[in-house]
Amino acid sequence: MPAKKEVEIFSVSFLDLITGVLGAVLILFIIIPKMSDDVEKQLQELDQLKAVKVEVARMDSLMAKLKKNVSPEVYKQLEDQVKKLHDNTDGLQTQIKDLQMSLEKADRERDIYRNKTQELLNRLDSLNAQHRNHDRVVKDLREQVADLQQKLNDCQTQKDAIEKLLTEKNPDKIMQELKETIAKLDELQKQNAQLQDQNNQLKNKADIAKTKADQLQKQLDECPKIKPGFDLKDETAVFVVDLSGSMDDAPEPEKLDAVKTGLKMMIATMDDSYKIDIVTYPKSKDESYAAKYGKLVTVTEQTKYDIYRYLNGLKAYGCTPTRDVMTYVLSSPAYASAKTIVLLSDGVPTKMNGSECVDEDVNDVANAITEKNNGRKINCIGVGSEFRNENMNDPKVRFMKTLASKNDGFYIGF
Repeated sequence: MPAKKEVEIFSVSFLDLITGVLGAVLILFIIIPKMSDDVEKQLQELDQLKAVKVEVARMDSLMAKLKKNVSPEVYKQLEDQVKKLHDNTDGLQTQIKDLQMSLEKADRERDIYRNKTQELLNRLDSLNAQHRNHDRVVKDLREQVADLQQKLNDCQTQKDAIEKLLTEKNPDKIMQELKETIAKLDELQKQNAQLQDQNNQLKNKADIAKTKADQLQKQLDECPKIKPGFDLKDETAVFVVDLSGSMDDAPEPEKLDAVKTGLKMMIATMDDSYKIDIVTYPKSKDESYAAKYGKLVTVTEQTKYDIYRYLNGLKAYGCTPTRDVMTYVLSSPAYASAKTIVLLSDGVPTKMNGSECVDEDVNDVANAITEKNNGRKINCIGVGSEFRNENMNDPKVRFMKTLASKNDGFYIGF
């Protein structure tokens, strides 16, 4: 029988094993006490426990090799030591798990206490705010109490006055005053009833008037629509405006301003279906007339404001050369399509004789204008009190009426 191979107790593998065991023992006796002092720090050393378990695993592997190479007595001792090491490692792992659970519980409790602390801080802030507002609330209450006290004093004063009045006046007199007051109230009620009746009558009349107004409005709505402004034939017209010196003379110096205003209002109502021009007379001492455009132009927003500015600049001076201006308008090819002529004047036709204005024969001028006219309507607007009063003895009134009548136009005095 071959002799047993001698075991090298202090081989390198065995030394590694002993070293690992000593490391594990050191960890067991050093780490555990630390966990009782600083749990959070000790839990960070779990990697060291893992290293111990690796060493124990190596020891198990070495023990399997040693079992065949050492005596049973030595193997038994080593096996007991390894078992203790296993037990210590398992116990250490159990303690670590318990510590982890304790730490989790501590974290939860910490969060609970932290929330409670925050609630208490919030309540404290609220109480501090209430405390700061306390003085203002007390001041407001004191002011309200003072106001109520003043009202109470006023009521007491009124009560005292009433008691004094009742003391000074005898009951019969007070009763008489009450009767008189009641009689006045009865009279007021009668008047109120009468007013109510009158109000009802007025309301009935208003209802009747409204009904009539609705009927008139309906009739008006049923009437054919007409365009604003004068009834201008074919919507083409030339406005001939008198600028003679009498247009701003006393006693009516505002006549020219009235003509300007009337023309502006009339033109403002027109749309682009109208074509017009403005001709004024005289232009100067030596010229009888002037035209704004010298032709018929379409009424647009731009031309409206252009005409407004032109009218604003007109001034009164000189004679009244009605024959010359009407001859120009009726003879000019630029106005051949104009079917209506509107003459605005305050005086009889005149002509220059040296440096003076001499009246013309109104009938002769009216006939001359009518002869040159070719079926066009001539509307005449007389400006001044003589025209408003329809004084037919006045030559200028007779001239304007005659001219309108001879040329199928209308006459207006304003």
